[in-house]
Amino acid sequence: MAKVLLLLNKQYYVKVKAGEYKDRSQRGNASCLRNEKVGGGHITWTPDYILPHMGNFECDFVYLAPVQSSKANASSEEDVIGLIAWF
Repeated sequence: MAKVLLLLNKQYYVKVKAGEYKDRSQRGNASCLRNEKVGGGHITWTPDYILPHMGNFECDFVYLAPVQSSKANASSEEDVIGLIAWF
């Protein structure tokens, strides 16, 4: 499972660097991983990180959201009024 998460993380890293996804990483390293630990010791993920053969790999995985264009973020007055009414 750790290898799959690291593979997904590398794919998202490339997308963040290309501007397709927002960097929501904990340490500003364009990573989906948070609170990374190996064998109980804290680590910071880097793109060249290699999973060790011994020790437990622990982390939280955060799915990154794609960057939306400014047009998609713009709301019409009706949308804003509807949102305010909902709250």
